Amino acid sequence: MHMYPSRPNIRGRRFPDTRWLGLGMLVAVALAAIAVYGSQSSAVIASDDNSTCEQGGAVSDADSNAELAQDCNTLLGLRDALAGSAELNWSADLSIREWDGVRVFNAPVRVVSLKLPENSLTGSIPAELGSLDGLEVLDLSGNWLTGDIPMELGSLTQLTYLYLDDNRLTGEIPAELGNLTKLRHLMLNDNRLTGGVPFELGELGSLEYLYIDGNWITGCMPRTLLDNDDLTIHADNMSPCALCTDGSSVSDSDDRPPLVQDCTILVEARDVLAGDAELNWSYDVAIMDWDGVSIGGAPLRVTRLRLSNRDFTGQIPAGLGGLSALEDLDLRGNELTGDIPAELGSATSLEDLDLSNNELTGEIPAELGSATSLEDLDLSGNELSGAIPSGLGSLVKLEDLDLSDNELSGLIPSDLGSLVNLKYLDFQDNELTGAIPSEFEELANLQRINLSDNELTGEIPAGLGELSKLTRLDLRSNQLSGPIPTELGSLTKLNDLHLEDNRLSGEIPAEFANFEKLTHIH
Repeated sequence: MHMYPSRPNIRGRRFPDTRWLGLGMLVAVALAAIAVYGSQSSAVIASDDNSTCEQGGAVSDADSNAELAQDCNTLLGLRDALAGSAELNWSADLSIREWDGVRVFNAPVRVVSLKLPENSLTGSIPAELGSLDGLEVLDLSGNWLTGDIPMELGSLTQLTYLYLDDNRLTGEIPAELGNLTKLRHLMLNDNRLTGGVPFELGELGSLEYLYIDGNWITGCMPRTLLDNDDLTIHADNMSPCALCTDGSSVSDSDDRPPLVQDCTILVEARDVLAGDAELNWSYDVAIMDWDGVSIGGAPLRVTRLRLSNRDFTGQIPAGLGGLSALEDLDLRGNELTGDIPAELGSATSLEDLDLSNNELTGEIPAELGSATSLEDLDLSGNELSGAIPSGLGSLVKLEDLDLSDNELSGLIPSDLGSLVNLKYLDFQDNELTGAIPSEFEELANLQRINLSDNELTGEIPAGLGELSKLTRLDLRSNQLSGPIPTELGSLTKLNDLHLEDNRLSGEIPAEFANFEKLTHIH
């Protein structure tokens, strides 16, 4: 492999010649195009911006070309965001065959190539491009595009050529690009990208050219990339990443391959996690002396990461899901942003996961339901949105579930009634709607329930009176209606009851006189 070769000519690129070799292929393409589209005028008709590709005729015989119609509507919807102040002739009233930079092919017919180099585009790269899952070539080089590279591009699993060079793109290289296993050319040079080179790019076994020079990328070059003899890399003064076997981080490394693997995962995750803060995770420091790291078991593995209140400003690295012996992950009280990685669901030994009081966004990944050893899950104090995944009902060992102080919406899943070991349930201060699931009466070990400050409706389930261990019940500040169930009078251990600021009717049940330990009732 040559680290700094002369730059190949990536201007005036053509769709790979191998796709068009032979007269027979050319004839087949022409016949397919005629059969699908028929003869259409190339004249551009004034388009109604609200028209769809089916209505305007951009895709003829749309019923037989549903996937192409979907691609067409996707491009139509993102046109202005991509073009900015430039113009693209993408219109519902113009055949998609004649759209600027668009090529369709294959069976079923799909958009396979989007080539708009040097088109004076001034917008950003829309995340919706990630839904064009038949795309093989994406060339947006030589424009004035700004903003991040969307991680959704990692869904384009047919992509072979990706050219985003010579723009004004910022942010980090998305690790999700490591999913593009057919990628041969990846050109990101001459932008304003920051951060490091994702180790996930080492999974791109078909990659022939990687150009990332002319950015503000820091860190080291993953060895998996350097070890690819067929790969040409253009980068700015990046030294190879060291290995956990190179320094003193893991003693007797030849006899401890699982610990070496864990060590490598953490080194790769260090800068992504810490952001502007510092971590002493280094090949020159023994792993047992690393900040927040505990090792144990036989064979030795990383079992705990306790890194609360460290002023971390990065994101949660997806690679932490590869720590298969990890039992405790505590990242609470930092300034972490971004999504919760779905990969954490692969940490099947994880018993305690505390990501509270950060600035995490996005939805709670349903994959967390696969971390079936979890006993404590605390995601409170973030900016999480969307619905509570019903898959959390699979966490049958869970004792403490705290999702409070987020922006969660939708119904409370009835599947949570399967959490028979649950003791503490806190969903306060969200935007949850609908009724309190009657299945909660199955949670016989519950001691505290807090569903306050939501938008819950319906009546208080009488079955809550079956929860004999309950000491606190807080349902205040919702839109609950109907009478207070007399069955709540059976909760003899209750010492804190909040029902205020609802739409309840009727009188306080006489059975409440049975409360011996109740000190607060509102």
